[in-house]
Amino acid sequence: MKPNHEFIKIKELKLHPKNPKQHSDEQINGIAKLIDELGWGRPIIISKDKYILAGHGAVLAAGRLGYTEVPYRVMKWKHDSPEALTYLIADNKSSELATWDNKLLLDDLKELDIGKLDVKLTMFNDLELKELDINSNIEWYENDIDEDLEDIYEKPEDQDQDNEEEENRYCPKCGYKL
Repeated sequence: MKPNHEFIKIKELKLHPKNPKQHSDEQINGIAKLIDELGWGRPIIISKDKYILAGHGAVLAAGRLGYTEVPYRVMKWKHDSPEALTYLIADNKSSELATWDNKLLLDDLKELDIGKLDVKLTMFNDLELKELDINSNIEWYENDIDEDLEDIYEKPEDQDQDNEEEENRYCPKCGYKL
């Protein structure tokens, strides 16, 4: 069977100097763990002069894993063309425009947990998982992160601690008692 994609040596690729998205170490490590556990997903998209237009984080993660090659597809433009820059920006922005269906997401995450796959491969952190689960009465994900929640919803120091009305406040997003 012929492979789905051609491969290119990572050392031939160039990070696009105008990529507006920055990748944290945490994100790159998450991508690396995902690639290591489940394999490679979609190809890197590059310009005809070998600048990365989509997949910067995946290339960085592959390098951390010791990969020397990655799957790729070539677009017909040079990296400094308006088309290439438009593609670069649109690829980064498009996922931000999508919204989550929290019920489906919780169902999917429960299936992962039942299948004993590491839910963290999804790159949701403990706090995000807790916030998704907080009003759902689902007991599938147990993790004690109350201290993290307290740090986020910490009361200002100048607030009167004796005020009974203030003591009965709840976060409108997750219902956590302040």
